Amino acid sequence: MVYTNSRPIELCYTSIDGIQNKLGNVNYVIFKPEVAGYYKVKVNTGQNQDHDLSIIKSGNEIAVYNNSNNENTYLSTLMSAEKHIIKVSVWDPDEYITRGNYCFDLQVTTN
Repeated sequence: MVYTNSRPIELCYTSIDGIQNKLGNVNYVIFKPEVAGYYKVKVNTGQNQDHDLSIIKSGNEIAVYNNSNNENTYLSTLMSAEKHIIKVSVWDPDEYITRGNYCFDLQVTTN
């Protein structure tokens, strides 16, 4: 679980089995805003990776950002004071990123 305006949390994934191992390349994190409003979800890797972000509420994607090879990714969207799922995934079909284990920081802030 991630909290608004708190320190970033570190999440990790593996690409050892290649990009076709989709479960190894996806992180799901619960986020429940205390009040409705605009929130910014940020990923910082410090490396050149292709992170994609989406916000899921009640099984539906309400916001999506498909990045293209950047170490910092963010998505800003209006969220209600209900449970949301933040999905962070990596898509590298051409395997530009060396196979291995990687970590990144995830943070949610108010706009």
